[in-house]
Amino acid sequence: MKAKNNLPKYWAVQNDGSDLFKETVIKYLINVFNVGWEGSNNTHYYGYDNSIQYSGTNCKKDLKYFNNNPILLTLEQFIEMSKPIEEWIPQQGELVEVSLSNESWFKRIYLTSIKVAGRSIICVDFNNEKQFKNNEEFGITGWKYIRKIQESEIIEVTLEQIAKTMNIPINQLRIKK
Repeated sequence: MKAKNNLPKYWAVQNDGSDLFKETVIKYLINVFNVGWEGSNNTHYYGYDNSIQYSGTNCKKDLKYFNNNPILLTLEQFIEMSKPIEEWIPQQGELVEVSLSNESWFKRIYLTSIKVAGRSIICVDFNNEKQFKNNEEFGITGWKYIRKIQESEIIEVTLEQIAKTMNIPINQLRIKK
């Protein structure tokens, strides 16, 4: 069974003759598509193009002979993109990020998901976390999108950088909290 990954729908990688190519691309084609490629055609392209033969895989001397215009990947790109994506299933009581627009995200406590159109992700309502944790009556809100909490990138700046950006001398700069 094919695990979820980040490979494009149609892709190809040129065989560089290395053991790494055989250990990654060829092994992937064999394991996922149950084909008998050996990787012995150096400089040929191997990949998936949904062709009729070889379970949708292909091996050709030139990319122009592949179907569906596959995206040419480097060996490094293939290795990174073929890694299985870990499927995440939120747990009741877990702090998650939710959204209605898939643009603005809010931290909420996840409760459950229901199979209905629209806002099917049910979370503890804003400012009701204390009641939830104390097993008291609390409000709920429905959301459309959910994801794991994204780590915010911390940006470090110096007083000199701030002063320069604001075009003022550093001694005129006061930082308030």
